[in-house]
Amino acid sequence: MKFFIPFSLFILLAMSASSQKQNISLNHIALYVEDLAKSSQFYREVIGLDTVPEPFKDGLHAWFKIGNGLTLHVIQGPKEKLKQYRSTHTCFSVADIDAFINHLTK
Repeated sequence: MKFFIPFSLFILLAMSASSQKQNISLNHIALYVEDLAKSSQFYREVIGLDTVPEPFKDGLHAWFKIGNGLTLHVIQGPKEKLKQYRSTHTCFSVADIDAFINHLTK
């Protein structure tokens, strides 16, 4: 009987904790790429993202600001081609789509 009371209390506390809504927010997005240098150059020079100091300093990662305290982590993956699916994507918003298309065209 001594075990039953603490165990019952544990079950009640666990049920209470699991029913509370968690405050969850997006922290970062990570992309696995075939060529870190080319991908980093694309996000920096074509898309225009600012870099973030990368804490690992291992030559396998590049971090970029993507707004509201969020970051994009670009990670060096295998050199071979990987099957990519169109429905798996990252979408950025721009203030002026025509100006951005002109930028991309250049």
